[in-house]
Amino acid sequence: MTEHAITGWAYDSDEPDEALNVNITIKNEETGKEVLNQSVKAGEFRQELLDDDKATESWLTLNVDWPSFGDGSYIIEATVDGRTFSNTRTYTY
Repeated sequence: MTEHAITGWAYDSDEPDEALNVNITIKNEETGKEVLNQSVKAGEFRQELLDDDKATESWLTLNVDWPSFGDGSYIIEATVDGRTFSNTRTYTY
């Protein structure tokens, strides 16, 4: 995560060339209010993924306007087909 975006990669090892739709949900940690729920395709090419023998077109970028959510801590969760990623993150603005 950066002050402007959430980035990362996701791929299905059984179908590494299939670009996955990743659903990203952001909630205010204190109130539990959902401030963003958006799907983004993990289909951008990244040379370093190719170099690491990963799916080459599995990178995703979701631009986020953190200031529009207000000050606070936010929980970021990502899912693919209802399966939650194990690396939930928190971002404080």
